[in-house]
Amino acid sequence: MKVKISAPDKSESILHQSACTLDVAGRGARISGVKYAGQPGDTVIVERGNVRAKFKVAWIGAPGTSRDGQLGLQTTEPVRGLWGIETAPPDDFAIDTSCEEKLRRT
Repeated sequence: MKVKISAPDKSESILHQSACTLDVAGRGARISGVKYAGQPGDTVIVERGNVRAKFKVAWIGAPGTSRDGQLGLQTTEPVRGLWGIETAPPDDFAIDTSCEEKLRRT
């Protein structure tokens, strides 16, 4: 599913780009096709149609790996309608960083 992504607080990181949704979960998503020069923890805005939502960058795919051009996004607020599901509020869960570490090693 195509989306648009921007980083209003870090204009040097990305300008408005189109991206492709790879996976969606209750608390975030994985997108591809993004050239991102920011850092994990940055806030980005994802848009689809007239729905916009803020996400925190959880991880950035390393250049030259199978995850090059991908971003892992974590919801910062409940989101309704962006991908046809409602995301859970961010304070309803604890982040399991072990998955992120495994992904970085691949």
